[in-house]
Formats: sequence, structure tokens, C-alpha cells
Amino acid sequence: MRLPFTISPPALLSPLVLPALLPAILLGLVAGSAYAQGTPFQGKMFFNDKHMDRVERDTAGVDRIYQMVDPRFHRGWGKGAGFSIVLQDVDQSTSELVKVSYVKASASAPDQPDTSKAGTLAEGTFKLFGSGTGSAAVLWTLTLGNRVDLPAVHGMSIELPSAKLNAQNQVTDGLFLHNQSPSSLQLPATATPKHWMWVLIGGKAVSWDSQPGGTWHFGSLYEAPVAQVYIRSKVYGKGLEALRGPESLFPSFARGDLIAWDLQAKALAVTGSRKPGLAIVMLGAQALNPVPKTPWGDLFINPASVLTMILVLDKTGKASVPGLAIPKKGISFHTQTVFVDPNVAPAKSLSLSDAQFVVTH
Repeated sequence: MRLPFTISPPALLSPLVLPALLPAILLGLVAGSAYAQGTPFQGKMFFNDKHMDRVERDTAGVDRIYQMVDPRFHRGWGKGAGFSIVLQDVDQSTSELVKVSYVKASASAPDQPDTSKAGTLAEGTFKLFGSGTGSAAVLWTLTLGNRVDLPAVHGMSIELPSAKLNAQNQVTDGLFLHNQSPSSLQLPATATPKHWMWVLIGGKAVSWDSQPGGTWHFGSLYEAPVAQVYIRSKVYGKGLEALRGPESLFPSFARGDLIAWDLQAKALAVTGSRKPGLAIVMLGAQALNPVPKTPWGDLFINPASVLTMILVLDKTGKASVPGLAIPKKGISFHTQTVFVDPNVAPAKSLSLSDAQFVVTH
């Protein structure tokens, strides 16, 4: 039984930041970790925040829902810090207890989540809502009490508590997730999307839609610096806008898409007499396999033959490439960014971001 929420979603309230109330990490915690909860983290989107067209949950019972990001989109490294997610509560006056976790990809089906207990890499329990009246949609930033080591390809999961129904089987209190349906996604005809949205049914992962491409409004927070690759496009008919969902994997030459980067390394924010950091964006055709580990992070692309762009970070440790025109279709490349801290010794000055694979259409 799929339960859509038919009430028109209200405007989002101010984003709320909430640490884990029960911050114990179940698995994957490094003993004696020195990472504190206040360590800077970077957020990364896997969705188009302005094109969420559905508000849903699977059943009125306990729902375990997953977002398994296309491996082409996210090859990360380092530690996960938490989650960013939009939840809608039919009755915000009552509190809701949810579990949010990082999960492994299935060994037998890498596009699917590992739904076993061993597949949970880290989990936090959060008490949400509990004030106000009526329905509310809130962008929650949920931080784990401890950072957790993550594999390059991983997903996120949320467990929703049971919803309350009236005699007509209508939800009178319960949580729903915002998502974008595959039918509203604007991909080139030659692009091949994957299933990102999954739900646990009978102990197995089941794709949310019969067609691939839908995404939850469910992002992640990372301790390593992030290079968010996205496109700027007019494909939705709303002028040139940023698209960070599946479209960012398949930019279109024919429709004039631009390829853009948002770069963030908050640890390089300028304080006192510190000099601003640098970001070196690398574009290369060859991925490294196996991926070598370096003192500065995992290196995903071969640096022997890459094109580079160098940018100076602002005072908050951020920089952006607002949009590069696509020269033609059929170009494929990997991209990863090197962040440089000029305030420390050269051997300690580098830090590698996550990576992404892009094919133009």
C-alpha cells in the first residue's frame, strides 16, 4: 500500500540543525577517533530541490526507505557526518522518533542497498517535530555524534515510525518524504538512469518506482571536502537553474546545458591571519582501479593526463565554477578536486575531494 500525502506541501520552515539524541554508532566506528561533533562538515545534494513533486511513504507501518546514489554521481572517501532531509509531518504538534543511517551497497547487486544488519554503517536516532499545529515541512540537518568511515559508494536510509490512521484509512499523524518522480525528470533521450529510491519489503530491497530516476530529498554530510558537480539548464522552462539530481550526470549539448562546480572545504575558512586556500579542479578521462589511498585521501583519477582549473577559496572556504559550455556530445570525463592549505607545511597542505563521472549527450 503506497501512501501519498495529498495535502499541498507548505513552504519549508527555517532549516533546523539537530544532533543525534542517541549518538552511538552501531558499526564502522574507528576506536579512539579524535573527530569531535563540532568538526566542519560539507553537505552534498543528490536531488533537485526545486522539483520535488511528490510527498509519500510506503505504508502506515514502520517504513525503512533508502536512497542509493548512482555510483557515477558519488565516489567519496573519508567520514560521514550526518544527513540533510526534508520531512513532512501531518501533525507537527506530536514528536516523531526516526532512525537515519549510512548503508553499504549490496555485494550481489551494487545498485541496491545491503538491507542486512551488517549493511548498516552508522545510525543515529532523532526526535523530530513536537511543537506547533497542523502540517509542516522542515529541512532537517541531522548530525551524528561521531564521524564514521564510509566506502566510496554508499547510500542513506531512514526508518519512519508508524503513522496513525482514522476510520477512513487517512493519515492523521505521521511523517512523509519529499521526492521527485521519474516522470518529471528531464534527461536526454540517450541517458540511462538507475533506480535510486528503494524500500524494505519482506526483508528485501524493492525499487520504489517501476521506472528508474526518482530521488528523495535526502542528502548527506561529509567531513572531507566536497566538489558538487551540477548543471545549469533551462530544460524545466524556468530559466537557467541549477540541477543537482540525475541530470547532472548527463549534461546535454543540444539544449545548451552548462557544467558547474560548487567547492567547499570549511576547514580552510579564513580566520585571523590565515591565507585563503586554493582549489585545483582536475578533469581526466582515466579512472584509477584499484583506487590508491594517499595521505590526502583517495585518488580516483589518473593525474598524469588531466586538465586543471585553479580557484582561490573565499573566506568561508568555498568557491564555484558558475558554468562551462559543453563543446560537443559524447565527451566522458572524471572530475576530482585538490584543496590546498597554504598555511601549513607542503606535506600536510593537500586534501582530496570526492569524484564524479560525467558523460555529455
